[in-house]
Amino acid sequence: MGAGLLVGMGLLLAMSAGLIFAYDVITQADCFRAERIDIVGARRLTRQEILDQVRLDPGVNIFSVSRPLVEKQLLAHPWIAAAAVERTVPNRLTLRITEYTPVAIVTLGARHFLMDRHGTLFKEMEPTEPLELPEVTGLDFADIRMPPHPQTIACRSVLEVLELGNRSDSPLASPSVQRIAVDPDLGLTLYLHDGTTPVRLGFSGYPEKYRRVRRVMDYFAPRKDSRRVRWIDASNADRIVVKLQREETIDEGKKEALGAEAR
Repeated sequence: MGAGLLVGMGLLLAMSAGLIFAYDVITQADCFRAERIDIVGARRLTRQEILDQVRLDPGVNIFSVSRPLVEKQLLAHPWIAAAAVERTVPNRLTLRITEYTPVAIVTLGARHFLMDRHGTLFKEMEPTEPLELPEVTGLDFADIRMPPHPQTIACRSVLEVLELGNRSDSPLASPSVQRIAVDPDLGLTLYLHDGTTPVRLGFSGYPEKYRRVRRVMDYFAPRKDSRRVRWIDASNADRIVVKLQREETIDEGKKEALGAEAR
């Protein structure tokens, strides 16, 4: 019994030594040195920025590269949302990344953060990043929750409006929106880049409200009356109110037509 145990231990040690030797041979073999490092998925980041992030030496042996470590290094970059490393024998490495896509700038106190379409604040905005995105004001740090915690009504409302603004037929396209102001009691108000026509949306029911806003804008556009509109209030689910400049008036016929079209 004792002799058999010794023999088994000897075989185990021999196999371990053989595996260590084979690993050393493979990870040091010149035939497995990376002649190509491909990067897939980069849109904002440059190739050099990604290589600097993982610090891979030219000609590194592809089997000496720790894929979990390199993936962790990639994910440490604030612009990278997902990463994977692939080896292709004999001499190729592929770094696959998915970058965050910002949809808005969220202002919290004196700080500005970039938010993606899922509501993730993935990085603090830097002065060197002049992004033309809608600014979201009125949210608190408590409104920003990570999974599995459910998002607050305010955050969900902002994300829904941003999604509607990215549709090709949106009357309030995201590029035209300068700021989304969130009020815990009154809901959302959109301010446009042209400095005119704030649009009050309130909470919930946004698809139908957008359709009504579209009818209002279509009504005024051919009449060249758009600059006469002081604000649009679509916060009520049952009606839409258009406030004109004080010096301008609309006759009753136009009011009736507008009311019929906006319903």
